[in-house]
Amino acid sequence: MKLLVQRVLAASLTFKPQQPSPAAATPRTVERTINHGLLVYQSLTTADANLSPHTLSTWGANLMTFKFFSEDFVNRLDGNNDCLTSDPSTTRLTLSLNDVAGSLLLVSQITLYGQFKNQRKPSYTESAPPHSAKEIYERFYKILQESLPPPGKVQSGSFGAHMDIRAILDGPVTFSFEVNS
Repeated sequence: MKLLVQRVLAASLTFKPQQPSPAAATPRTVERTINHGLLVYQSLTTADANLSPHTLSTWGANLMTFKFFSEDFVNRLDGNNDCLTSDPSTTRLTLSLNDVAGSLLLVSQITLYGQFKNQRKPSYTESAPPHSAKEIYERFYKILQESLPPPGKVQSGSFGAHMDIRAILDGPVTFSFEVNS
């Protein structure tokens, strides 16, 4: 699973449901909004079906992406950033999403696994097929909801839908990484 995580002051997305209700004459637009938290883009491979629920649940709640130390502290490093990773008490990012009572907006994005190897058109051979990717995405969303209470703290787009996404980045603080089983 590849993730692109951005710290945001606010983020929102809108989409039209793929299966509109039969009673609706015109498809309605759904909006999801968060304040102060993480905007997470997720892309999946076929190997991600083996990710354990524990692996899926621990990363989101415990990812330290908040609270920078003062500019004075950073200046005192004199170019030696080794202490930023070796001593947890001096790291610049010390608080998790739970620590700051932040929210999370999860967005499925197949293009994170897009490859342009000597071609103009992207290839998605590493991406999971839509039916299994949707199942993993929905499982991940449910686990995030359970590990980041209260209800409504975790929002999600619609798997496979075209979405209009807006974000006010905070920092900016952006991380790209892969979660393996």
